[in-house]
Amino acid sequence: PQVTLEFTTLDGEVRPVRGCEPLADGQAVPVTKDFNSCPNQVDIPNRQVLRQYVLTYKDSSNHAHPIGDCQPDPDTMMEITEKVADCPIDEDLAAKTATVQSVLTFIAEDGEEQQVRGCAPSSTDAPYLMYQAFGNCEDLRDLDRLQAWAQFQWAYLDGKGILHPVTECAPDEDHPFPITESTSSCPVSIEVP
Repeated sequence: PQVTLEFTTLDGEVRPVRGCEPLADGQAVPVTKDFNSCPNQVDIPNRQVLRQYVLTYKDSSNHAHPIGDCQPDPDTMMEITEKVADCPIDEDLAAKTATVQSVLTFIAEDGEEQQVRGCAPSSTDAPYLMYQAFGNCEDLRDLDRLQAWAQFQWAYLDGKGILHPVTECAPDEDHPFPITESTSSCPVSIEVP
């Protein structure tokens, strides 16, 4: 650093005595990286976080002065990871998909987990497709009209093969089947007086 000597006239005007000069005895002031004054640089596409710093020096009164702007420190790269456990599945009945969601986090320099993005569609898990699952519902019967319908639930299988119903049971109204009477499978009943 260099110093400038100046004085103030009686009418309040500040005038320099002489221009900037180096400190006496060639004294150097150390320049340090201040990480606390800058936010982290988050790079979601490349899945990394870099700490940023601003160079500072302290004057003879021990006040810190920044030199320039915040800049990333490539030696402090922290990896961003995806976590699906903290988010619900986004079930879109209109699109017939169930989309895995995740948060993006990193482990900060203090060892604490920090979140950089809330729940959003996962970039690693493809959406599950919904289908009509008929196995968990009883048939719907209309004995007055002698018709029946298989019932289904919209559901999806997750990555572990577990079935997740999304809707209640509903009849497959496009495919009714008739109810018929059959006496061939019933035993004959004879009543003796």
